[in-house]
Amino acid sequence: MGSNEPPRDYWVHQWKYTPTVHRDVYPAIDPRTNPALSQAGKIVVVTGASSGIGAEGLAPAFAHSGASAIVLAARRLDNLRAVESRLAAINPSVKTLSVATDVTDAESVARLFQSVRDAFGRSADVLVSNAGALQGLSSVRDADPAVWRREIDVNLHGPFLLVREFLRGLPTNPPHKPTFVAISSSASVEIVPGLGNYCIAKGALNRLVEFVAAENPHVSAVAMHPGIISTAMSIKEFEPFEGDSMELVGGMTVWLSGEHARWLTGRYIGVNWDVDELVASKEKVLERDELKVALKGSFGEQVGTLDTKAYKV
Repeated sequence: MGSNEPPRDYWVHQWKYTPTVHRDVYPAIDPRTNPALSQAGKIVVVTGASSGIGAEGLAPAFAHSGASAIVLAARRLDNLRAVESRLAAINPSVKTLSVATDVTDAESVARLFQSVRDAFGRSADVLVSNAGALQGLSSVRDADPAVWRREIDVNLHGPFLLVREFLRGLPTNPPHKPTFVAISSSASVEIVPGLGNYCIAKGALNRLVEFVAAENPHVSAVAMHPGIISTAMSIKEFEPFEGDSMELVGGMTVWLSGEHARWLTGRYIGVNWDVDELVASKEKVLERDELKVALKGSFGEQVGTLDTKAYKV
């Protein structure tokens, strides 16, 4: 690395919220060794599950956590079979269901959740929206409209369709408190020239999470930056900064699905943040309403009161 090049951990420290940061799994979030992370009895849906983070990080972590069933969704069914075998080797008792799914198609997403109900007799408890698309750098001026639309569809419209069906299928009294984890990106809070469509989609995804939380108080909804991991989606400009492990993102997602993390609903977190230090900052986060999208500045004046509950649907 040249003297003028930033260090490998540049982005990890650029956006750290806790003093301690991690690039690999550690005891507090390791479902292989920490019984407090048990997901026993839960049905978990993971999209983008045929490769990368979904296949190597998320699904295995939930298998280690003792989930009752893991539903694998991706466009290619044949690729999901290998993931099923891997999960069976980790936890022979876990039930698996693979469903060919196009997250940008409303009917395909509806079939996914109907398949869950048909196979297990009830709705899912945890939804991890992980399917994503990143097709390289291009300015707004030079962007191919078809590529721009495709990335917006996969990175924003897809999670909307998924969480919409997830919410619609929830019973009045679910057996487990529902959790929605949206795989976001630190790009959602950055201006990266040439990466506009991805940054915009992920930024809007963070807002989607906020709305899900506001409209559904019984659901925990969190957006999570998964780190910089070497996958098929990687682009060469970020390769020097890769180094976060699959086990890290898997463990953090399992941790977010527990009761101890429900206070983070409606917020964005980074996978590298230390969860013990994050929990220690709970009072500050809630009091200042931190870890949300915000417009900085001094605005307006109080001229009365407005009961926003009147708008509740």
